[in-house]
Amino acid sequence: MHGPRSLSLLLPLFVAPIVGCSAGASKDDTDVDTQDTDVVDTDVADTDVGDTDVADTDVADTDLVDTDVEDTDVPNLCGDGTPAVDEPCFDAPTGYDGEGLIGAIAIADWDGGGSDVIYGVYGSVYTLGGDGTGAFPSGRQIAGSSLGNPVEELRVGQLSADTNVDVVVGGTGSSGRVIFGDGAGGITYESFLNGEGDLHRVHVANVVGSSASAEILISDTNGCGTLTLTSGLDSSASFRDDYEYYCNPTAGVIAQTSPTQSSTVVAESTTLSVQTVRDSALSLVLGAATTFTLPAGAVDMEAGDLDDDGDDDVLILLADGTLKVMFSDGADDWDIFGQDPWVSITVSGSPTDLALGDLDGDGDLDVAIAATSDDAVDILVNDGVGSFAAAPIALGAGARPGRITTGDLNQDSIDDIAVGTELGNEIVVLISNP
Repeated sequence: MHGPRSLSLLLPLFVAPIVGCSAGASKDDTDVDTQDTDVVDTDVADTDVGDTDVADTDVADTDLVDTDVEDTDVPNLCGDGTPAVDEPCFDAPTGYDGEGLIGAIAIADWDGGGSDVIYGVYGSVYTLGGDGTGAFPSGRQIAGSSLGNPVEELRVGQLSADTNVDVVVGGTGSSGRVIFGDGAGGITYESFLNGEGDLHRVHVANVVGSSASAEILISDTNGCGTLTLTSGLDSSASFRDDYEYYCNPTAGVIAQTSPTQSSTVVAESTTLSVQTVRDSALSLVLGAATTFTLPAGAVDMEAGDLDDDGDDDVLILLADGTLKVMFSDGADDWDIFGQDPWVSITVSGSPTDLALGDLDGDGDLDVAIAATSDDAVDILVNDGVGSFAAAPIALGAGARPGRITTGDLNQDSIDDIAVGTELGNEIVVLISNP
């Protein structure tokens, strides 16, 4: 097993040309249609002064309507600091030494100095320390974070009563851990998660009824998954409630589907199970499960409000390269799932992971997908009501990007992208540049 080593010097491994919209190039179509104003066609010779023929001056033929005002599009340039709606701009990807094969990745401010890239390599958790400008002057292993087994999943959130970032790690061999941060790059304490198999998918979110600082952890294993209530954690980091559900899950999320209910959405092979859940007096109250059939097994799943109606929607990345988008109806249930066909988007490049973030600065959630075999990240731009561009925007992202996350690394209020590659063991960062 590759042991951890210090990241004392972090130099960019490659720099490619600007991707997405290039700096100095127009984001929009600058077709002014100057030839189409038909200035020559004013028919001056046909004014026939003697015949007065005023109507024959062909005023209508000056084509004033056809000056294409809508098409002049005063250019918004990538790099000018002004975001253009539905047009993400990113600087060239920069690669950093990842110390080994990256099994999972997230973005959060671990040490209070700016958003960091947090990632798992073999049995350890590392940080690529950001300075808030999109640069990463330092990197190191988080002390005491060795799991003893390869890390396969990593999520961040607030799992205790303080405001510090905590890290949930899942790995092979029934191993998992919650690392409680002290806000300055250190650890307050740790707690183990026990599973019945490889803990390969984890999701962290608040459940309706829990306090703002107490979140729910859903942990997926290849035995049976568990839903764990972290409300009221004490100094020994003991979890207050634990509920076992659905065996052999491959992906799952907690989504707030109405103001009064949350739902667990879990995929087991091609079966999708949806179940309401809420926190009542530090106990989980679960409704009956409703099941639906997926056309293929689920690879990954994310939840977020895609149509700006206040309720979480769910995206499911399937093994056949299809992205299914399921919209909540906000009525304490998911009967909209029963519609056929579901919203479906075909994704190329053998996709392996997905993430949600505001990638163009317009305030709604876009989708970023690791298109592994294309050596790219595919961005699906959201128009704000849950409709996505017909074709994704492909950005170069190193050799075989396998894991992906989003977050604001340079404090411009637009999410950036970080991926872990399967070849070269790199962390590849794409910084927004509107």
